[in-house]
Amino acid sequence: MKNSNAVVKLPLCAGCFVLFCYFLLWTCWICVIKRDIRQTFRSASSKMRRAVTSGGDILQHTLGDVFTLCPHNTPFVGPYSYTPLSRSPCWQDGDQFRCVPNFYIAGFSKRGVSDLYRRLSQHQDVISGIKAPHWFDFWRNIAGYDTIETYSKSFQNASAMVTHDIVDLGHSNKLIGDVTPCTVWSSLYWRCYQGNTGQVMEPVYTNADVIHRLNPQAKIIFIMGDPVDRLYSQYHRWFSSGSHTVPMEPSREKFHQLVTRAVAAYRRCFCQRSLRSCAYNGTLLADVMLGLQEGMYSVFLHDWLTVFPRNQLFFIKLEDYAVDIATGLQTTVEFLGLADPGILWYAETSGQPMTIGGNSSLGPMLPETRVVLREFYNSVNLHLPNLLGDARFRW
Repeated sequence: MKNSNAVVKLPLCAGCFVLFCYFLLWTCWICVIKRDIRQTFRSASSKMRRAVTSGGDILQHTLGDVFTLCPHNTPFVGPYSYTPLSRSPCWQDGDQFRCVPNFYIAGFSKRGVSDLYRRLSQHQDVISGIKAPHWFDFWRNIAGYDTIETYSKSFQNASAMVTHDIVDLGHSNKLIGDVTPCTVWSSLYWRCYQGNTGQVMEPVYTNADVIHRLNPQAKIIFIMGDPVDRLYSQYHRWFSSGSHTVPMEPSREKFHQLVTRAVAAYRRCFCQRSLRSCAYNGTLLADVMLGLQEGMYSVFLHDWLTVFPRNQLFFIKLEDYAVDIATGLQTTVEFLGLADPGILWYAETSGQPMTIGGNSSLGPMLPETRVVLREFYNSVNLHLPNLLGDARFRW
């Protein structure tokens, strides 16, 4: 009898063990979601896709968005007592000498950001930290990572170089850069930001305000190109790197399906809410599975122009930069106030191959897709040339 009972209980214990393992795996998966923004998009997408595509209440879905789950209020950081001995904002914090960036290449993705910074970093007075630390758009909103200690760790090596200059020369001309092209648009956790408590439709404060509080003298660079081509390039990159939110074999036809679905979803949103509210809607972004809203340049740049003086913002058109890299570099060097590196430096640096991803494996997008996207972006970015005071920024 004793052995018989043991035989009966064994499957029950095994079943409990399986359920327990399943619970652990589920818990770990949730933890990964909190740490990985792409997984967050996937989670939101699975919850909201059915309702939005059926034309449901977008406001209802937004209020149920994972981006509203803020375990704590994310405070502003800075400014600090920056030393006058360094061009970059550095200060003594107890026994730790900390530095944060003097300039930001804040946007836009797949538009030559990495290429520009690769060349700039060859200047003797430009020092880099961790490329794309994603602190303002993501990590700052996670409990335990929202401190200046976390952000400044990305620039420890740069801080050491500034310290070396101050000790040896009495002053440092080195500039530190943060290159995170999501910074311009990805204030998706805006409900967590200090000052946005109680806001439902759209933010009062965005990443522009957070950076301005940390360093009011910061200089911000934006490099942008045709938003239609930007989206297709991003689509290609997501699948080639295996980072898209759903398993799908990429093709021009599937891109067209995603585009038409995304455009329809955003147009429904525009009927119910402001353009700005839809652009900062994390649920909608997750649901459409496409970075359509990043190409709404006028919405995001208006926020930055509201916060920073115009002379601290620099706008580069990718198509012009690709044709004349030397001039693009020269104007950027002048904007940052860097020492003139000389003609030979410009010739050597601009002569290097461009590193901007293409779409060769898929071929050009379908003509009908381009028509849909062109109509959408032309309507959204209609006032961009007037906003920037530059007629070149139309496509």
